[in-house]
Amino acid sequence: MLYFPRLVAHAFTNVGKTNARAFFVVSPGENFERFFTELSALPAAQPPDMAKVVEIFERYDLNILPNAL
Repeated sequence: MLYFPRLVAHAFTNVGKTNARAFFVVSPGENFERFFTELSALPAAQPPDMAKVVEIFERYDLNILPNAL
């Protein structure tokens, strides 16, 4: 279980050699279900299209830190 404080930058990464799955419970949830649905619709078999990722984050008023791009 992890706690991501609001307004504090955080990140996660898969350090393994195989695909990973994550289960998120967000409270309050508001738009997070749609946010993760959009992210999960991006092709998983290729590197992420960061322009599309940024577009999705911006649509939900979320920031990606510059060193994460």
